[in-house]
Amino acid sequence: MLAITPELIKKIHRDAIDAGSDEEQSLRDTIRDEGCLPSICYYDEHSDPFERAAYYLHRIATRHPFVEGNKRTAFLTASMIIYVDTDFMIEDNKDENDKFVRQIASGLLEENDIVKWFGDHIIHSKI
Repeated sequence: MLAITPELIKKIHRDAIDAGSDEEQSLRDTIRDEGCLPSICYYDEHSDPFERAAYYLHRIATRHPFVEGNKRTAFLTASMIIYVDTDFMIEDNKDENDKFVRQIASGLLEENDIVKWFGDHIIHSKI
């Protein structure tokens, strides 16, 4: 099982910001809530990788620990959990994935909705 730590989430966030616009680069290490990431990681008690991915996706997207890049970081963290801990990966459909994460961040979807969405949007990743 992939160990998700505050440091790993910060690394994922840095990579997400680095892939963004030049304007975002100044925000790459800017954390809005210093206690948020340790809290999110502490309360992770999920053994099922899809439930675990849904937990991190929901928590990071809705709690906004960073000034910028929360939705991207949340989606990338969940994608990494699914890829490392299963034989699957999330389908590459930027528009649909973006719409999905925006719904989560807006409070329209809960963890059980996310798990169901994963079931419809994953493909085999390993041969």
